[in-house]
Amino acid sequence: MNSETALYIYSRKVAFHETDAAGIAHFSKLLCMVEEAEHEFLRTHGLAILGEDCGWPRVHIEVDFRSPAWAGEVVSIEVAPEEIGESSLEWGFVMYCGEREILRGKWVVVRVGKGGRAATISQEERECLNSGFTKN
Repeated sequence: MNSETALYIYSRKVAFHETDAAGIAHFSKLLCMVEEAEHEFLRTHGLAILGEDCGWPRVHIEVDFRSPAWAGEVVSIEVAPEEIGESSLEWGFVMYCGEREILRGKWVVVRVGKGGRAATISQEERECLNSGFTKN
């Protein structure tokens, strides 16, 4: 991950309802956990997640799954903004259970405004994403 941007670490337990019959977390649920980490990063930095003139839909995802996560295990997710474009933002992420890497990847979101159209990421938002400082 890019060492020049703010890194956020989010931890939580894998819930039973997120697993299959063997007790292994479903890949889609793991991605939901990464999204939770992204949203917590935005919240802690005072940035809007969803509103009348703000949203961040995904437009591209790449993930390598390395190891299963089991019900009851605590996973830690590292997320960081990797590249900030005019209206797009690429997040890098890694999920661990202890020292064991569960998955690694990136996804690209687009800042949208009213009507769901691409909107410019403001200088203030850009500074919060890069530095880790809060908007408020």
